[in-house]
Amino acid sequence: MIKMRATRRFIDLQITTDQASQYNVFTAASSPTDAVSVRVTVNSGVTLALGLTTGIGWATGSDITIVNNGAICGAAGAGGHGDTFTDASHVTGAQDGLAGGDAVALHFDATIDNTAGFLLGGGGGGGGGGAASSASAGSWSAGNTAAAGGGGGGRGFNNASGGAAGTNSVGGTVGDDGNAGSSSAAGTGGAGTGYISLTLDRSGAGAAGGDWGQAGGAGAAGSASVADPGGAGGAAGKAVAKNGFTATFTGGNNGSQVKGLVA
Repeated sequence: MIKMRATRRFIDLQITTDQASQYNVFTAASSPTDAVSVRVTVNSGVTLALGLTTGIGWATGSDITIVNNGAICGAAGAGGHGDTFTDASHVTGAQDGLAGGDAVALHFDATIDNTAGFLLGGGGGGGGGGAASSASAGSWSAGNTAAAGGGGGGRGFNNASGGAAGTNSVGGTVGDDGNAGSSSAAGTGGAGTGYISLTLDRSGAGAAGGDWGQAGGAGAAGSASVADPGGAGGAAGKAVAKNGFTATFTGGNNGSQVKGLVA
């Protein structure tokens, strides 16, 4: 007796317009409960601004193929807030930059044809700078304190915000705000500042955000007898976050088309 192999249902998904939110393949395929064969194609010139996820819930025996002819991009991370003097007794720490997002997030094995496309992990945000003072806590004043610059936003289509400069409630100087990132460039960090009394000591500058698939920089420490460290840079987004699953490339897995880790 000859047994006939069951034929899986085929689902063909075409992405023909830019997507402003993360594209979920499982949801777009109407959340199938049976084993299916899915092909999702990103058309030429189309941008997925916040990436693509396979989604969760696929039946055993399903297979997924991603054909990318456009740009699948992870979200950029925002820059960290600069170090702040909040009153005459303590300083708040500089904020770390936020992590960039992943271009493709796997929650099921997938085959990826990136021959004519780009997979771009989001850039991490830059860390905020550290504050500085030439006086110990309790003796802070307008003439001996400098709050720090904010970190820059990472590179991404979501235009991640730069971190605000630290505030200074005791009347001293403040640094500059960090600049937002964009799809064309990461944001630069805000400059630190000297004291009103014009000493050479300065608060730290915020760091620049990361380019596609790169971490943000660490904010600079203040330079003074009393100085705080800067915030850490945000982690880079991955080109493909495998999350324990398998990504099989059939083309386009190179440094010019894939920015960020495949891991």
